[in-house]
Amino acid sequence: MKTMAKRTAILLTLLLLMLSASLVINHAPSVASGQAFQQSGLDERTGKTPAQSGAQPWMAVLVDVGEPNVREGQFCGASLIAPQWILTAAHCVEDQSPTSVDVVVGRYQLTSDQGERIGAKRIIPHPGYVNEQDGQANDIALIELNRPTAAGRPISLIDAANAAADDPGVLARIAGWGRVPEKGLDVTDKLYSVDVPVVPQQACQVAHDGDIQADELCAGLPQGGADSCEGDSGGPLFVPAAGGKAVQIGITSWGGDGCGLPQSYGVYTRLTEYEHWIKTQIDGTNADSAPTVRPTSPSPSDSASIDPAETALPAGYSLIDAQNDQGERVAYFETRDGDYVDVSVFDADYSSLAEWMAEEGDEAIGQITQARDVPVLIEDGSDRHGAFWYATFVVDGQLIFIDGVLSYDELLAAVISLIN
Repeated sequence: MKTMAKRTAILLTLLLLMLSASLVINHAPSVASGQAFQQSGLDERTGKTPAQSGAQPWMAVLVDVGEPNVREGQFCGASLIAPQWILTAAHCVEDQSPTSVDVVVGRYQLTSDQGERIGAKRIIPHPGYVNEQDGQANDIALIELNRPTAAGRPISLIDAANAAADDPGVLARIAGWGRVPEKGLDVTDKLYSVDVPVVPQQACQVAHDGDIQADELCAGLPQGGADSCEGDSGGPLFVPAAGGKAVQIGITSWGGDGCGLPQSYGVYTRLTEYEHWIKTQIDGTNADSAPTVRPTSPSPSDSASIDPAETALPAGYSLIDAQNDQGERVAYFETRDGDYVDVSVFDADYSSLAEWMAEEGDEAIGQITQARDVPVLIEDGSDRHGAFWYATFVVDGQLIFIDGVLSYDELLAAVISLIN
């Protein structure tokens, strides 16, 4: 349907709804919208067809713990990126806890007994996640499984070696068990997929009224007819490759006023923006792997006092001042441009971050993330002048504050460098 005809149809519908109740209007029953997607009911076409069984061994599905029927309990898609790690959208787990989510891996048909159903050990949404009501940013989350799975094969993530995989025009693919409106399916039993080209960022911005962030990308056809839909959220946007391999470039996040409508592309979390964060979370909790960033000097022993002057910071930062006063050690770093970082370590003898927060009256705002199994309170103080982040955490009874002109990933690297 052409754009003008579509707008005319919408206007006529609104006028009819405003007429007297004595008029009888026949219309199709509405369907409750899924997470992050809206439905218009106007010529929605996703182009999805049943995927080849076994062709996407990294596909996973999130299921309510209390629902034994996977088809009935599924609520989002996901991807297996390591034997014990699942990647999905933050909006999928916004109201979830590890005790409320199971992950099914290695299953093509939901009503079958294929694969494994494994509980969640931890759910880690990005600390900068903003829900759709407030602008939908950093829509990415990790789930650590209770145990490694052998049911699927992890998918590779886009990195510097294949950075062109998300360039405009690249033909990518989405897969999931979500709604297929043209077939009248609210949920599919078998895995469905469709190929969608990556859209230039400018066209993406125009289609969504300038609401697209740098950490988002669009995929689809300008004329519509190829798209993800409700229930596909959290699943991978990936580029197929020879030999059954693939590279994941995005996570299904949100869409326009319907699925597969003209000039209304699907929006996906751009994974190039989160390579460091993902690696930090996984490496930071894996005793067999080195963290992404190591301190430049040996880590102190468990009984040693933490030296803030040993904080690992980006190139360009120099130690300007360091002081050691009774129970407090402070280091001040600065660049030639005047950017600065403050690091303070207090011998406050706290047993945990939770203990410090309780003493503060739970007034601390921000989000808790994990760095090498240590809870860290992360707060975003960024403004129009640039990035500025705060971190508060407890190591060996020592309370540590870091604040300064750093990106989120740089802040997390600094935190890791001070953890034993």
